Amino acid sequence: MSTYTIIVKNRSTSNQQYLLFSSPPEKNPKLGQVWSNVWVKTGGTPTPNGSQRIVITQDIFAICGSSTQALADGVSITESDFVGPVTLAGDNTPGTMPTMEIVNGTPSFGGPPYQTTSKANSFGIFAGSYNPQTYRR
Repeated sequence: MSTYTIIVKNRSTSNQQYLLFSSPPEKNPKLGQVWSNVWVKTGGTPTPNGSQRIVITQDIFAICGSSTQALADGVSITESDFVGPVTLAGDNTPGTMPTMEIVNGTPSFGGPPYQTTSKANSFGIFAGSYNPQTYRR
């Protein structure tokens, strides 16, 4: 497993949060609809000498969560759960597809065994139908 380290140095005049984005996905009719996501969000980085150290491995995780407001620049997840590492689907290997559930008002993943997907180079997250009567805020 490869590990990469990124050090962000804040030389601006104010505290900053930094976002790393995943590479834009390649369009492929086998994949269906895909989204580019914020991959890493740093905490507040002090100025003028603050820094953030981000360590990244090649493992891939499925993440679900909720936000207190509509998604926009600077939004962070307030509650989250993850499954991983997950497997990406390959020639003879199915991709991991955990089920996302709402437990006590919080998105979470059910335990294994997980469903699978055969969409090339992907993993999946299965989410059932949303019922506003069951999942009141």
